[in-house]
Amino acid sequence: MQKVSVIIPTYNYGHFIKDAIDSVFNQTYKNIECIIIDNGSTDNTKEMIKPFLELTNFKYFETENKGVSNARNFGVQQSTGDLILFLDADDLIQINKLESAVNLFSFNHKIDLVYSEARYFKEASRSKLYFNINCDDFNDKPWMKTISGYGTELVKMQLGGNNFVISSPIFKKSILNKAMPFDNTLSHNEDWDFWLRLTLQNNNYIFDGNENALSLIRVHKTSASNNLFKMQINGLRVLLKNKEAIHKFNLNEQLKVRISEHIKAIKKTLSKLSRNDFIEKIDELEKYNLCYLLFNKKKVNKTMLKIKLKLQYLFK
Repeated sequence: MQKVSVIIPTYNYGHFIKDAIDSVFNQTYKNIECIIIDNGSTDNTKEMIKPFLELTNFKYFETENKGVSNARNFGVQQSTGDLILFLDADDLIQINKLESAVNLFSFNHKIDLVYSEARYFKEASRSKLYFNINCDDFNDKPWMKTISGYGTELVKMQLGGNNFVISSPIFKKSILNKAMPFDNTLSHNEDWDFWLRLTLQNNNYIFDGNENALSLIRVHKTSASNNLFKMQINGLRVLLKNKEAIHKFNLNEQLKVRISEHIKAIKKTLSKLSRNDFIEKIDELEKYNLCYLLFNKKKVNKTMLKIKLKLQYLFK
């Protein structure tokens, strides 16, 4: 009977953490361990997890706040399960998620990763679930591609953008030898980088279509996905760092298109910023050596560049 390690990093999410833990211990599948990595919280997180501390399959670690990637990597090091699921402290998993995945792993031992769909919900109306992160009924339709297997088609799927929310996949711990750790230099899109690297290693994926095995993503003001510029530049960094591995799948043209899309999006975002914000963002691009790729210069005249971008997008 395979053990599932559910790893939950948290920072000042005391008002959400109990819900996340409850969704783990309410699972129909019981051979689990729940690992909380507290990234230096200063709120009531400790108080909220107290009722769970006596459980033998509950582990709580306090660490210095070095970001979510470090926390997840540390959680993996502390885990004793055969299978791993990452869960954000503000999100939930449906009651049958673990059992449904374990059944698929048991049925086919060649499977490396099982993933299911996700739904979004607002705190004020949890019973209403949405496909889209905006939580509105307009154009609310599935976005996740549901391909099973391995190889080029799976790489294409992930190259097109992150096909998973962090708690969508459950995977064999044994495959992490090929892809660990999470890249702690990425402040955003670190999960896309991680899933892309797993896909590039030809791991075998299967989609779980069980409607009672969903990941449930809470949408609120402090959600990590809210910082558009950081998402854009770190997305570009993900594509660049995995360039050589992607070339092996003969997806050069698709990669060029995706890099071009990111560059255009970054330039458009820059064109809308105030002067101070613009300078700060250019400094960030220079920090990651991205100015040459975007503007053919290692260093740029920030004032002139801002005027140029403003004009470029004003007359489009």
